[in-house]
Amino acid sequence: MAKKKQEALAVNRLINEVLVNQLSIPLRQIVNDTTFQKYTGSKRPDLLISEFEYDSEKKNDNQFISNLVAYAEAKDDCPVNSLDWLDAIKQGLVKAPKLNLPYFIVTNGKVSIFYNAKTQDEIKLNGNPIREFQTIDIFRLIKNRLKKDPNLDNIITNIDSLSVISEAVFHNKLWELAKIYRNINFENTAAKIDFTIGFISLEYFEERETTKGAKDSAKIYWSDCSDHTSNYPAEKIVASLSQYIQRLEKESQFGEFVDLMEKVHIAIAGEQTTKPLVSNNEVKQIYELIDSMKPLHGCGFDLFGAVYEMFASPKEKKEFGQYYTRRHYTHILAKILLRNEQYFDESKKFKILDFACGTGGFLTEAFSVLHKAYANTKTLTQEAEKFLEEECFYGIDVMKENISRTKLNMFLVGDGHTNMEDDNTLTKKFKKEEQWDYILTNPPIGAGTIKAETSVVSSNRTEVCFLYKAISLLKDGKKACILLPDGILENPTSAKLRKIY
Repeated sequence: MAKKKQEALAVNRLINEVLVNQLSIPLRQIVNDTTFQKYTGSKRPDLLISEFEYDSEKKNDNQFISNLVAYAEAKDDCPVNSLDWLDAIKQGLVKAPKLNLPYFIVTNGKVSIFYNAKTQDEIKLNGNPIREFQTIDIFRLIKNRLKKDPNLDNIITNIDSLSVISEAVFHNKLWELAKIYRNINFENTAAKIDFTIGFISLEYFEERETTKGAKDSAKIYWSDCSDHTSNYPAEKIVASLSQYIQRLEKESQFGEFVDLMEKVHIAIAGEQTTKPLVSNNEVKQIYELIDSMKPLHGCGFDLFGAVYEMFASPKEKKEFGQYYTRRHYTHILAKILLRNEQYFDESKKFKILDFACGTGGFLTEAFSVLHKAYANTKTLTQEAEKFLEEECFYGIDVMKENISRTKLNMFLVGDGHTNMEDDNTLTKKFKKEEQWDYILTNPPIGAGTIKAETSVVSSNRTEVCFLYKAISLLKDGKKACILLPDGILENPTSAKLRKIY
Protein backbone atom coordinates (compact mmCIF):
# COMPACT_ATOMS: atom_id res chain seq x y z
CA MET A 1 0.00 0.00 0.00
CA ALA A 2 2.86 2.34 0.88
CA LYS A 3 4.39 1.83 -2.56
CA LYS A 4 1.07 2.60 -4.29
CA LYS A 5 0.68 5.77 -2.25
CA GLN A 6 4.24 6.86 -3.02
CA GLU A 7 3.69 6.16 -6.73
CA ALA A 8 0.49 8.24 -6.69
CA LEU A 9 2.36 11.15 -5.09
CA ALA A 10 5.11 10.88 -7.70
CA VAL A 11 2.56 10.98 -10.53
CA ASN A 12 0.83 14.01 -9.02
CA ARG A 13 4.19 15.74 -8.73
CA LEU A 14 4.94 14.87 -12.37
CA ILE A 15 1.59 16.29 -13.47
CA ASN A 16 1.86 19.55 -11.54
CA GLU A 17 5.58 20.31 -11.77
CA VAL A 18 6.33 19.07 -15.28
CA LEU A 19 3.21 18.73 -17.42
CA VAL A 20 1.34 21.78 -16.13
CA ASN A 21 4.02 24.20 -14.89
CA GLN A 22 6.79 23.47 -17.39
CA LEU A 23 5.05 22.22 -20.52
CA SER A 24 1.88 24.34 -20.10
CA ILE A 25 -0.53 21.43 -20.60
CA PRO A 26 -3.94 22.38 -19.08
CA LEU A 27 -4.64 20.35 -15.96
CA ARG A 28 -8.16 19.43 -17.10
CA GLN A 29 -6.71 17.73 -20.17
CA ILE A 30 -4.75 15.32 -17.96
CA VAL A 31 -6.39 12.31 -16.31
CA ASN A 32 -4.63 10.21 -13.69
CA ASP A 33 -5.57 6.65 -12.69
CA THR A 34 -9.18 6.76 -13.91
CA THR A 35 -11.07 3.73 -15.17
CA PHE A 36 -12.34 3.98 -18.73
CA GLN A 37 -14.24 0.67 -18.59
CA LYS A 38 -15.31 0.74 -22.23
CA TYR A 39 -11.72 1.01 -23.43
CA THR A 40 -9.35 -0.69 -20.98
CA GLY A 41 -11.68 -2.54 -18.65
CA SER A 42 -10.51 -2.75 -15.05
CA LYS A 43 -6.88 -2.06 -15.99
CA ARG A 44 -6.48 1.66 -15.43
CA PRO A 45 -4.03 3.70 -17.50
CA ASP A 46 -1.77 5.67 -15.13
CA LEU A 47 -1.72 8.88 -17.14
CA LEU A 48 -3.71 10.14 -20.12
CA ILE A 49 -3.35 13.45 -21.98
CA SER A 50 -5.99 14.62 -24.45
CA GLU A 51 -6.74 17.59 -26.70
CA PHE A 52 -10.07 17.92 -24.82
CA GLU A 53 -10.82 18.61 -21.17
CA TYR A 54 -12.23 15.72 -19.15
CA ASP A 55 -15.52 16.27 -17.37
CA SER A 56 -16.43 13.40 -15.03
CA GLU A 57 -19.91 14.84 -14.40
CA LYS A 58 -20.81 15.09 -18.07
CA LYS A 59 -19.12 11.74 -18.67
CA ASN A 60 -17.48 12.81 -21.92
CA ASP A 61 -15.30 9.68 -21.99
CA ASN A 62 -15.67 9.19 -25.74
CA GLN A 63 -14.68 12.75 -26.60
CA PHE A 64 -11.70 12.67 -24.21
CA ILE A 65 -10.41 9.26 -25.37
CA SER A 66 -10.97 9.86 -29.10
CA ASN A 67 -8.73 12.94 -28.83
CA LEU A 68 -5.91 11.37 -26.79
CA VAL A 69 -2.38 12.41 -27.71
CA ALA A 70 -0.40 10.56 -25.00
CA TYR A 71 -0.68 7.66 -22.56
CA ALA A 72 1.90 6.70 -19.92
CA GLU A 73 2.52 3.93 -17.41
CA ALA A 74 4.23 5.25 -14.28
CA LYS A 75 6.63 3.22 -12.12
CA ASP A 76 8.06 5.42 -9.40
CA ASP A 77 11.85 5.16 -8.96
CA CYS A 78 11.95 2.02 -11.08
CA PRO A 79 15.22 1.32 -12.98
CA VAL A 80 14.94 1.22 -16.76
CA ASN A 81 14.52 -2.35 -18.07
CA SER A 82 13.99 -3.79 -14.58
CA LEU A 83 11.20 -6.37 -14.09
CA ASP A 84 8.74 -3.63 -13.11
CA TRP A 85 9.71 -1.57 -16.14
CA LEU A 86 9.26 -4.55 -18.48
CA ASP A 87 5.87 -5.20 -16.89
CA ALA A 88 4.89 -1.59 -17.65
CA ILE A 89 5.88 -2.15 -21.30
CA LYS A 90 3.62 -5.22 -21.42
CA GLN A 91 0.73 -3.15 -20.05
CA GLY A 92 1.40 -0.43 -22.60
CA LEU A 93 1.37 -2.89 -25.49
CA VAL A 94 -2.09 -4.05 -24.36
CA LYS A 95 -3.68 -0.72 -23.40
CA ALA A 96 -2.36 1.59 -26.16
CA PRO A 97 -4.25 -0.19 -29.02
CA LYS A 98 -7.44 -0.16 -26.93
CA LEU A 99 -7.00 3.60 -26.51
CA ASN A 100 -6.37 3.91 -30.27
CA LEU A 101 -2.87 5.28 -29.71
CA PRO A 102 0.08 4.05 -31.81
CA TYR A 103 2.59 4.66 -29.03
CA PHE A 104 2.90 4.79 -25.24
CA ILE A 105 5.30 6.09 -22.58
CA VAL A 106 6.88 4.39 -19.58
CA THR A 107 8.21 6.74 -16.90
CA ASN A 108 9.90 6.43 -13.52
CA GLY A 109 9.66 10.16 -12.86
CA LYS A 110 13.23 10.78 -13.98
CA VAL A 111 13.37 9.04 -17.36
CA SER A 112 10.40 8.74 -19.73
CA ILE A 113 10.82 6.44 -22.74
CA PHE A 114 8.48 6.45 -25.76
CA TYR A 115 7.64 3.07 -27.34
CA ASN A 116 6.01 2.12 -30.64
CA ALA A 117 2.86 0.17 -29.67
CA LYS A 118 3.20 -2.13 -32.68
CA THR A 119 6.92 -2.89 -32.83
CA GLN A 120 7.87 -2.18 -29.16
CA ASP A 121 10.86 -0.18 -30.45
CA GLU A 122 11.96 3.02 -28.74
CA ILE A 123 10.84 6.10 -30.65
CA LYS A 124 13.45 8.71 -31.62
CA LEU A 125 13.20 12.28 -32.80
CA ASN A 126 15.79 13.09 -35.48
CA GLY A 127 17.80 10.08 -34.37
CA ASN A 128 17.81 10.99 -30.67
CA PRO A 129 15.92 8.82 -28.15
CA ILE A 130 13.13 10.71 -26.35
CA ARG A 131 13.68 10.61 -22.61
CA GLU A 132 11.31 13.32 -21.36
CA PHE A 133 7.66 14.31 -21.61
CA GLN A 134 6.95 16.76 -24.43
CA THR A 135 4.48 19.52 -25.30
CA ILE A 136 1.04 18.69 -26.70
CA ASP A 137 2.25 19.78 -30.16
CA ILE A 138 5.02 17.17 -30.08
CA PHE A 139 2.66 14.46 -28.75
CA ARG A 140 0.33 15.25 -31.65
CA LEU A 141 3.21 15.10 -34.12
CA ILE A 142 4.32 11.67 -32.87
CA LYS A 143 0.76 10.32 -32.94
CA ASN A 144 0.05 11.55 -36.47
CA ARG A 145 3.33 10.27 -37.91
CA LEU A 146 2.82 6.81 -36.39
CA LYS A 147 -0.78 6.68 -37.58
CA LYS A 148 0.53 7.09 -41.13
CA ASP A 149 3.39 4.62 -40.64
CA PRO A 150 2.86 2.22 -37.69
CA ASN A 151 6.37 0.75 -38.10
CA LEU A 152 8.13 4.11 -37.75
CA ASP A 153 10.68 4.45 -34.95
CA ASN A 154 12.57 7.61 -36.00
CA ILE A 155 10.55 10.77 -36.53
CA ILE A 156 12.22 13.54 -38.51
CA THR A 157 11.15 17.02 -37.46
CA ASN A 158 11.94 20.50 -38.74
CA ILE A 159 14.27 22.92 -36.97
CA ASP A 160 11.52 24.79 -35.12
CA SER A 161 10.17 21.52 -33.68
CA LEU A 162 13.67 20.55 -32.60
CA SER A 163 14.01 23.81 -30.71
CA VAL A 164 10.71 23.23 -28.92
CA ILE A 165 11.71 19.68 -28.01
CA SER A 166 15.16 20.67 -26.77
CA GLU A 167 13.87 23.53 -24.65
CA ALA A 168 11.11 21.45 -23.05
CA VAL A 169 13.61 18.72 -22.14
CA PHE A 170 16.18 21.24 -20.91
CA HIS A 171 13.66 23.03 -18.69
CA ASN A 172 12.55 19.75 -17.16
CA LYS A 173 16.16 18.85 -16.39
CA LEU A 174 16.69 22.22 -14.71
CA TRP A 175 13.70 21.44 -12.50
CA GLU A 176 15.41 18.23 -11.39
CA LEU A 177 18.67 20.12 -10.91
CA ALA A 178 16.94 22.60 -8.61
CA LYS A 179 16.03 19.71 -6.29
CA ILE A 180 19.69 18.69 -5.97
CA TYR A 181 20.69 22.30 -5.30
CA ARG A 182 18.48 22.50 -2.19
CA ASN A 183 21.26 20.87 -0.19
CA ILE A 184 24.10 22.97 -1.65
CA ASN A 185 24.95 26.25 0.06
CA PHE A 186 25.81 28.46 -2.90
CA GLU A 187 27.10 31.92 -1.96
CA ASN A 188 24.39 33.58 -4.04
CA THR A 189 22.27 33.12 -7.13
CA ALA A 190 25.06 34.34 -9.40
CA ALA A 191 27.33 31.56 -8.10
CA LYS A 192 24.57 28.97 -8.63
CA ILE A 193 23.95 30.11 -12.22
CA ASP A 194 27.63 30.29 -13.14
CA PHE A 195 28.20 26.82 -11.66
CA THR A 196 25.30 25.44 -13.72
CA ILE A 197 26.37 27.06 -16.99
CA GLY A 198 30.00 26.06 -16.39
CA PHE A 199 29.00 22.45 -15.72
CA ILE A 200 26.79 22.33 -18.82
CA SER A 201 29.63 23.75 -20.92
CA LEU A 202 31.84 20.78 -19.98
CA GLU A 203 29.39 18.45 -21.73
CA TYR A 204 28.96 20.83 -24.63
CA PHE A 205 32.70 21.09 -25.31
CA GLU A 206 32.78 17.40 -26.20
CA GLU A 207 29.68 17.71 -28.40
CA ARG A 208 31.25 20.59 -30.27
CA GLU A 209 34.53 18.77 -30.85
CA THR A 210 32.65 15.68 -32.06
CA THR A 211 30.46 17.71 -34.42
CA LYS A 212 33.50 19.44 -35.91
CA GLY A 213 35.34 16.12 -36.27
CA ALA A 214 38.09 17.36 -33.97
CA LYS A 215 37.73 14.92 -31.09
CA ASP A 216 41.11 13.46 -30.05
CA SER A 217 40.90 9.92 -28.66
CA ALA A 218 44.13 10.48 -26.71
CA LYS A 219 42.49 13.19 -24.56
CA ILE A 220 39.98 12.96 -21.73
CA TYR A 221 36.44 14.17 -22.47
CA TRP A 222 33.12 14.52 -20.66
CA SER A 223 31.94 11.00 -21.59
CA ASP A 224 35.17 9.50 -20.19
CA CYS A 225 34.33 10.74 -16.68
CA SER A 226 32.00 7.79 -15.97
CA ASP A 227 31.09 4.38 -17.37
CA HIS A 228 27.46 5.58 -17.07
CA THR A 229 26.29 2.75 -14.82
CA SER A 230 24.42 3.35 -11.56
CA ASN A 231 27.13 1.82 -9.35
CA TYR A 232 30.08 3.77 -10.79
CA PRO A 233 31.91 5.41 -7.82
CA ALA A 234 31.09 9.10 -7.33
CA GLU A 235 34.65 9.93 -6.27
CA LYS A 236 35.96 8.64 -9.63
CA ILE A 237 33.59 10.97 -11.48
CA VAL A 238 34.86 13.92 -9.43
CA ALA A 239 38.51 13.01 -10.09
CA SER A 240 37.91 12.60 -13.83
CA LEU A 241 35.95 15.86 -14.09
CA SER A 242 38.81 17.66 -12.33
CA GLN A 243 41.27 16.20 -14.83
CA TYR A 244 38.98 17.14 -17.73
CA ILE A 245 38.63 20.75 -16.51
CA GLN A 246 42.38 21.10 -16.02
CA ARG A 247 42.91 19.83 -19.57
CA LEU A 248 40.46 22.38 -21.01
CA GLU A 249 41.93 25.23 -18.96
CA LYS A 250 45.36 24.62 -20.50
CA GLU A 251 44.11 24.69 -24.10
CA SER A 252 44.07 28.14 -25.67
CA GLN A 253 40.82 27.59 -27.56
CA PHE A 254 38.96 27.44 -24.23
CA GLY A 255 41.05 30.07 -22.45
CA GLU A 256 38.25 32.65 -22.45
CA PHE A 257 36.04 30.29 -20.43
CA VAL A 258 38.63 29.50 -17.75
CA ASP A 259 36.90 31.58 -15.04
CA LEU A 260 33.61 29.72 -15.35
CA MET A 261 35.25 26.30 -15.56
CA GLU A 262 37.43 27.05 -12.54
CA LYS A 263 34.32 27.92 -10.51
CA VAL A 264 33.06 24.40 -11.20
CA HIS A 265 36.47 22.94 -10.38
CA ILE A 266 36.68 24.67 -6.99
CA ALA A 267 33.07 23.78 -6.14
CA ILE A 268 33.56 20.04 -6.76
CA ALA A 269 37.21 19.57 -5.71
CA GLY A 270 37.78 22.40 -3.21
CA GLU A 271 40.96 24.39 -2.76
CA GLN A 272 43.98 23.94 -0.51
CA THR A 273 42.25 25.48 2.50
CA THR A 274 38.59 24.86 1.68
CA LYS A 275 36.48 21.76 1.35
CA PRO A 276 34.38 21.13 -1.77
CA LEU A 277 31.07 22.95 -1.81
CA VAL A 278 29.39 20.05 -3.62
CA SER A 279 29.63 16.51 -2.26
CA ASN A 280 30.79 13.60 -4.43
CA ASN A 281 27.30 12.10 -4.55
CA GLU A 282 25.81 15.46 -5.55
CA VAL A 283 28.44 15.81 -8.29
CA LYS A 284 27.47 12.38 -9.59
CA GLN A 285 23.78 13.31 -9.62
CA ILE A 286 24.50 16.59 -11.42
CA TYR A 287 26.80 14.86 -13.92
CA GLU A 288 24.20 12.22 -14.75
CA LEU A 289 21.45 14.80 -15.08
CA ILE A 290 23.44 17.04 -17.41
CA ASP A 291 24.62 13.99 -19.37
CA SER A 292 20.96 13.16 -20.03
CA MET A 293 20.38 16.68 -21.50
CA LYS A 294 22.42 16.04 -24.62
CA PRO A 295 22.49 16.75 -27.47
CA LEU A 296 22.69 20.50 -26.82
CA HIS A 297 24.62 21.42 -29.96
CA GLY A 298 22.53 23.77 -32.11
CA CYS A 299 19.73 23.72 -29.53
CA GLY A 300 18.35 26.98 -30.92
CA PHE A 301 17.51 28.71 -27.66
CA ASP A 302 19.16 30.88 -25.00
CA LEU A 303 20.60 28.36 -22.54
CA PHE A 304 21.84 31.01 -20.14
CA GLY A 305 18.45 32.71 -20.19
CA ALA A 306 16.70 29.42 -19.38
CA VAL A 307 19.03 28.79 -16.43
CA TYR A 308 18.69 32.39 -15.28
CA GLU A 309 14.89 32.29 -15.37
CA MET A 310 14.84 28.99 -13.45
CA PHE A 311 17.11 29.96 -10.57
CA ALA A 312 16.86 33.74 -10.13
CA SER A 313 14.00 35.30 -8.17
CA PRO A 314 12.95 38.85 -9.12
CA LYS A 315 15.02 40.20 -6.22
CA GLU A 316 18.03 38.04 -7.00
CA LYS A 317 18.02 39.01 -10.67
CA LYS A 318 19.55 42.31 -9.66
CA GLU A 319 22.79 40.41 -9.09
CA PHE A 320 23.10 40.18 -12.86
CA GLY A 321 22.14 43.80 -13.44
CA GLN A 322 18.76 45.45 -13.69
CA TYR A 323 18.77 45.45 -17.48
CA TYR A 324 18.37 41.73 -18.16
CA THR A 325 15.89 41.33 -21.04
CA ARG A 326 13.37 38.50 -20.89
CA ARG A 327 13.66 35.95 -23.67
CA HIS A 328 10.16 36.42 -25.09
CA TYR A 329 11.15 40.03 -25.84
CA THR A 330 14.59 39.28 -27.28
CA HIS A 331 13.24 36.56 -29.58
CA ILE A 332 10.42 38.53 -31.17
CA LEU A 333 12.46 41.73 -31.48
CA ALA A 334 15.36 39.89 -33.13
CA LYS A 335 12.89 38.24 -35.50
CA ILE A 336 11.33 41.59 -36.46
CA LEU A 337 14.66 43.37 -36.93
CA LEU A 338 16.13 40.60 -39.10
CA ARG A 339 12.96 39.71 -41.00
CA ASN A 340 14.56 40.59 -44.38
CA GLU A 341 17.62 38.39 -43.81
CA GLN A 342 16.12 35.09 -44.94
CA TYR A 343 18.90 33.99 -47.31
CA PHE A 344 22.66 33.89 -46.89
CA ASP A 345 24.34 35.92 -49.63
CA GLU A 346 28.15 35.89 -49.51
CA SER A 347 28.26 39.20 -51.39
CA LYS A 348 25.97 40.93 -48.88
CA LYS A 349 27.40 40.15 -45.47
CA PHE A 350 26.35 42.31 -42.53
CA LYS A 351 27.30 42.96 -38.90
CA ILE A 352 25.08 42.97 -35.80
CA LEU A 353 26.05 44.81 -32.61
CA ASP A 354 24.75 44.83 -29.06
CA PHE A 355 26.84 47.43 -27.23
CA ALA A 356 25.24 46.76 -23.84
CA CYS A 357 25.04 43.00 -24.31
CA GLY A 358 24.84 41.84 -20.68
CA THR A 359 24.79 38.04 -20.83
CA GLY A 360 24.10 37.93 -24.58
CA GLY A 361 20.35 37.31 -24.72
CA PHE A 362 19.78 39.49 -27.80
CA LEU A 363 22.80 38.10 -29.62
CA THR A 364 21.90 34.45 -29.01
CA GLU A 365 18.36 35.06 -30.26
CA ALA A 366 19.69 36.87 -33.35
CA PHE A 367 22.01 33.91 -34.01
CA SER A 368 19.08 31.51 -33.67
CA VAL A 369 16.83 33.57 -35.98
CA LEU A 370 19.45 33.72 -38.74
CA HIS A 371 20.51 30.09 -38.38
CA LYS A 372 16.90 28.92 -38.73
CA ALA A 373 16.22 31.27 -41.64
CA TYR A 374 19.25 30.03 -43.59
CA ALA A 375 18.40 26.41 -42.85
CA ASN A 376 14.80 26.88 -43.99
CA THR A 377 15.91 28.50 -47.26
CA LYS A 378 18.63 25.87 -47.78
CA THR A 379 21.40 28.51 -47.79
CA LEU A 380 23.09 27.28 -44.59
CA THR A 381 26.33 26.45 -46.39
CA GLN A 382 29.80 26.11 -44.84
CA GLU A 383 30.39 29.75 -45.79
CA ALA A 384 27.16 30.71 -44.00
CA GLU A 385 28.17 28.76 -40.90
CA LYS A 386 31.56 30.50 -40.84
CA PHE A 387 29.87 33.88 -41.30
CA LEU A 388 27.58 33.28 -38.31
CA GLU A 389 30.37 31.85 -36.18
CA GLU A 390 33.09 34.43 -36.80
CA GLU A 391 31.99 37.53 -38.72
CA CYS A 392 28.40 38.54 -37.96
CA PHE A 393 28.05 39.18 -34.22
CA TYR A 394 29.65 41.83 -32.00
CA GLY A 395 29.07 42.46 -28.32
CA ILE A 396 30.33 45.03 -25.81
CA ASP A 397 29.65 45.24 -22.08
CA VAL A 398 31.29 47.20 -19.30
CA MET A 399 31.38 44.13 -17.02
CA LYS A 400 34.09 41.58 -17.81
CA GLU A 401 32.04 38.86 -16.08
CA ASN A 402 29.14 39.51 -18.44
CA ILE A 403 31.38 39.16 -21.48
CA SER A 404 32.52 35.74 -20.21
CA ARG A 405 28.87 34.74 -19.86
CA THR A 406 28.00 36.15 -23.29
CA LYS A 407 30.85 34.26 -24.95
CA LEU A 408 29.82 31.01 -23.36
CA ASN A 409 26.15 31.62 -24.09
CA MET A 410 26.96 32.21 -27.77
CA PHE A 411 29.28 29.22 -27.75
CA LEU A 412 26.50 27.03 -26.38
CA VAL A 413 23.81 28.21 -28.78
CA GLY A 414 26.02 27.46 -31.78
CA ASP A 415 28.94 29.93 -31.71
CA GLY A 416 29.44 33.52 -32.82
CA HIS A 417 31.36 34.43 -29.65
CA THR A 418 34.49 35.64 -31.45
CA ASN A 419 33.90 39.41 -31.39
CA MET A 420 32.88 40.03 -27.77
CA GLU A 421 34.80 42.52 -25.61
CA ASP A 422 34.56 44.19 -22.22
CA ASP A 423 34.64 47.96 -22.57
CA ASN A 424 32.57 51.06 -21.85
CA THR A 425 30.65 51.79 -25.04
CA LEU A 426 30.18 55.45 -24.12
CA THR A 427 33.92 56.13 -23.71
CA LYS A 428 35.31 53.62 -26.22
CA LYS A 429 37.12 55.16 -29.19
CA PHE A 430 35.60 53.53 -32.25
CA LYS A 431 37.43 53.66 -35.57
CA LYS A 432 35.75 55.61 -38.37
CA GLU A 433 35.24 52.43 -40.37
CA GLU A 434 33.61 50.65 -37.44
CA GLN A 435 29.93 50.77 -38.30
CA TRP A 436 27.17 48.21 -38.16
CA ASP A 437 24.19 47.16 -40.26
CA TYR A 438 22.04 46.24 -37.26
CA ILE A 439 22.11 47.35 -33.63
CA LEU A 440 19.98 45.40 -31.18
CA THR A 441 20.20 46.36 -27.52
CA ASN A 442 18.60 47.16 -24.18
CA PRO A 443 20.88 49.87 -22.73
CA PRO A 444 21.05 51.00 -19.09
CA ILE A 445 18.61 53.70 -17.98
CA GLY A 446 19.12 56.58 -15.57
CA ALA A 447 21.40 59.48 -14.73
CA GLY A 448 25.06 58.99 -15.60
CA THR A 449 28.30 60.95 -15.57
CA ILE A 450 28.87 61.07 -19.34
CA LYS A 451 27.14 63.56 -21.64
CA ALA A 452 25.50 62.52 -24.88
CA GLU A 453 27.70 63.12 -27.93
CA THR A 454 25.39 65.60 -29.64
CA SER A 455 24.61 69.29 -29.84
CA VAL A 456 20.91 68.58 -30.18
CA VAL A 457 20.35 68.08 -26.47
CA SER A 458 22.40 68.43 -23.31
CA SER A 459 21.83 65.24 -21.33
CA ASN A 460 23.75 62.79 -19.19
CA ARG A 461 20.88 60.26 -19.16
CA THR A 462 22.48 56.95 -20.12
CA GLU A 463 19.59 55.93 -22.40
CA VAL A 464 20.02 59.19 -24.35
CA CYS A 465 23.79 58.69 -24.54
CA PHE A 466 23.34 55.16 -25.88
CA LEU A 467 20.73 56.31 -28.39
CA TYR A 468 23.14 58.86 -29.90
CA LYS A 469 25.94 56.33 -29.80
CA ALA A 470 23.74 53.94 -31.79
CA ILE A 471 23.00 56.65 -34.36
CA SER A 472 26.73 57.32 -34.82
CA LEU A 473 27.60 53.61 -35.15
CA LEU A 474 24.81 52.65 -37.54
CA LYS A 475 25.47 52.63 -41.28
CA ASP A 476 23.32 54.99 -43.34
CA GLY A 477 19.98 53.45 -44.17
CA LYS A 478 20.43 50.54 -41.75
CA LYS A 479 18.28 49.55 -38.76
CA ALA A 480 18.39 49.44 -34.97
CA CYS A 481 16.11 48.07 -32.30
CA ILE A 482 16.67 49.78 -28.94
CA LEU A 483 14.55 49.37 -25.81
CA LEU A 484 14.02 52.86 -24.41
CA PRO A 485 11.72 54.52 -21.83
CA ASP A 486 8.48 56.09 -23.08
CA GLY A 487 9.84 59.52 -22.16
CA ILE A 488 12.16 59.54 -25.18
CA LEU A 489 9.04 59.60 -27.37
CA GLU A 490 6.86 61.77 -25.13
CA ASN A 491 8.85 64.28 -23.05
CA PRO A 492 8.82 67.89 -24.34
CA THR A 493 12.56 68.10 -23.61
CA SER A 494 13.11 65.40 -26.25
CA ALA A 495 11.08 67.17 -28.94
CA LYS A 496 14.16 68.45 -30.81
CA LEU A 497 15.68 65.00 -30.71
CA ARG A 498 12.52 63.48 -32.22
CA LYS A 499 12.30 66.14 -34.92
CA ILE A 500 15.87 65.65 -36.14
CA TYR A 501 16.03 61.87 -35.91
